[in-house]
Amino acid sequence: MVSTGGLEKFMPFLKNFSTRGFIEALSETIREPFVILDGNLRVLWANRSFHQMFKLLPEETVDKTIYDLGGGQWDIPSLRRLLEEIPSKKTPIHDFRIDHDFRNVGRKALLINAFSALNDKNLTGLILLAIEDISGSVAGEEQGESLLAQVRESVEELEGVKKDIRVEVEEQIQDEQVQLEVQEELEKSESERILDILAAREVIRDEMVERKKTEEALQERGKEVRYLSSRLLEAQENERKLVAQELHDSVGAGLTAIIYGLEELLEEARLNDLQQLKDLTFLARTTMEETRRISTDLRPSILDDLGLLAAIRSFSHRFQGLYLVHIEEDLDIDESEVPEQLKIVIYRVLQEALNNVAKHSGAERARVSLNKTEGVIELSIEDYGKGFDAKQLLSDESQAVSDSMGIASMQERIQISGGSFEINSDQGRGTTIRASWPIRE
Repeated sequence: MVSTGGLEKFMPFLKNFSTRGFIEALSETIREPFVILDGNLRVLWANRSFHQMFKLLPEETVDKTIYDLGGGQWDIPSLRRLLEEIPSKKTPIHDFRIDHDFRNVGRKALLINAFSALNDKNLTGLILLAIEDISGSVAGEEQGESLLAQVRESVEELEGVKKDIRVEVEEQIQDEQVQLEVQEELEKSESERILDILAAREVIRDEMVERKKTEEALQERGKEVRYLSSRLLEAQENERKLVAQELHDSVGAGLTAIIYGLEELLEEARLNDLQQLKDLTFLARTTMEETRRISTDLRPSILDDLGLLAAIRSFSHRFQGLYLVHIEEDLDIDESEVPEQLKIVIYRVLQEALNNVAKHSGAERARVSLNKTEGVIELSIEDYGKGFDAKQLLSDESQAVSDSMGIASMQERIQISGGSFEINSDQGRGTTIRASWPIRE
């Protein structure tokens, strides 16, 4: 009988929880990607780390066979062999390595730990997969192995030279004493070569340590850049807020006074002056509306006064009136669930995305969604317009077009604020922009 160690003491505690609830809670605490399959290799559960690493949504994962995930990217021969072997294994499989090119995330080196839950009546037939990404360490190992291969090649060449020398010496020198002296020299040379090889290995090891330190320094520098960029965006928003307030308080108040004065003059004006006063009043009202529009674009006061959801509804209403594009809203989130520093980011991304809908899509309707699921806030803007070739747009050759659509600006805002950005579009099938931010509870 297989020993359960301290698990027997733990079993009464487990009985107070559903198996599914416990597994879901456990898998979400694991930093590495974690997947649960049924006996037909269908995904019953995958944690957030799995979705984030392989850029998959839960609805693209659950109830799909693992070979169908990501358009067949997981249909890997070595993985098939592993999954075929698991049911016959009574013990877990550790550190099963897979090297594979994933379409959305690139080349990955993975270590898979697998276990078939055959002896638990609540888990019978389930297959548990824990996945570790070792791509970074593999690259360093491969470089080290390449250097070691060069050293081995040099050693083999030296061995060949040594052999040739030994043959020549044995053929030419008959005197036993001379042969002994030559042998001693050869052994001495061999010892020196071994020392050289050991020294070379130490150099390689030191270089790998220095490379790791450099990578860590670059990561720290990246954090500093993201922090400074965040502070810059914050300063820009504060400056916009001040300008918008000045426009509203100073220019807006002045224009309001002018309009009231003109309207009073209209009541007292002579007939021949009436049209001129009407024209001046119309000009003042037009200037006032334009001032309000500029002020709102710079910093919507409703965002500070009533919150993000009210600001989104207000912008959508104004957008529909200006561009005759019907906006469907799905705001399934409470105002309190959105961090304050994230509200202006979400508003700016929505603003830029809808402006692109008006300028480029030719769509008559669009959909705006904002929700929170499993600790992740997700914003999506979907239109039903003409679409475009997203891969071509995001290439270096189309950088100017991409800049004109504000895609780089949106992506930068989202990434600086700790989120991820995704854009999907096909010609004739519309465009979808998604942004998501993990939120610490």
